Amino acid sequence: MTIGQEAVVFKTAMDRKIRATSLLNNKGKSHLPHCTYVEMGIKCTGKMIPKSKYCRKHILKDPKQILFRACNVLQSDNQCQEPIVNFDTKSTCVLHEKLPMLRD
Repeated sequence: MTIGQEAVVFKTAMDRKIRATSLLNNKGKSHLPHCTYVEMGIKCTGKMIPKSKYCRKHILKDPKQILFRACNVLQSDNQCQEPIVNFDTKSTCVLHEKLPMLRD
């Protein structure tokens, strides 16, 4: 073999070794895929909620999910669409929680 061929063979062997090592190092580590929501050609990079295709921000776009609902508080002709856990009909998002008054 010539020097050029040896270099190509060596580089190929090193590339295989690096790929094999990286596969072994990543084995067993959990990797959460990204949200599948796309708006105007831009894909969301949020982490998916387990057992769903969407992140917490876009979970309401999933028609099959029943664990979350919109806050739905009406304020100045806008209805809040912040996803909250569908635990109670009276529950709201953090922004619309009624805080108790402090007394002196």
